[in-house]
Amino acid sequence: MGAESIQKLIENFDIDAEAESLREVIRSGKGRRSFAPSSA
Repeated sequence: MGAESIQKLIENFDIDAEAESLREVIRSGKGRRSFAPSSA
């Protein structure tokens, strides 16, 4: 992937929409947990 391709990806990336999507995943609790509960 060349620099021009990366530049186009960056220009087309909607950070606000992505942030809202991630917030919704967090609110709905459907995200994958990356920690294991302690068994102490």
